[in-house]
Amino acid sequence: MLALILAVAAGVCLGLGWLLGQVVLVYVALGLSVVGFVLVLGQALRRRKSARAAKAADAEAEIEDGDGTDAEQPDDAAAEDGEVVFVVPGRMRFHVAGCRLLEGKNAEQLTLEEAEDEAFTACTVCASHEAAELAVG
Repeated sequence: MLALILAVAAGVCLGLGWLLGQVVLVYVALGLSVVGFVLVLGQALRRRKSARAAKAADAEAEIEDGDGTDAEQPDDAAAEDGEVVFVVPGRMRFHVAGCRLLEGKNAEQLTLEEAEDEAFTACTVCASHEAAELAVG
C-alpha cells in the first residue's frame, strides 16, 4: 500500500515539476520512485524467502512422515530383482545402503533399474564411492 502511495506522489510531483518547470520536483519524483521500488523489491524478496522456508518445512515433514523403511535393511524380494537403492521422498537422488547421507532419514527402497527409470540419479557420495570401487577392482 505504501508503494502505491509513493507511486501516486511521484506521479503528482513529476506532473507538477513538468507543468511548473521545477526541476526539484522532478528529482523528488525520481527519489519517491526509487524508494517505492526498493519497498516492492524488499517485499518480493521476503515473500520468496518465506515461500522457500515453507517449502523446506514441507519437504522435511514429508521426510519425517515417510514409510519408515530402514535404509540399512533391504527386503529380500527387492534384492532378488537387482541392486537395491534407497530414495528419500521429495529428492531426485538415490543412495546405496550405508550412504552417510541416509543417516536419520526415512527412505523408500527401489531397485536400481526402477530408480533410473524414474529419473533418479546417484548422490555424489554414492557416485564417487562407486567410481573408487571401479578404479580399485
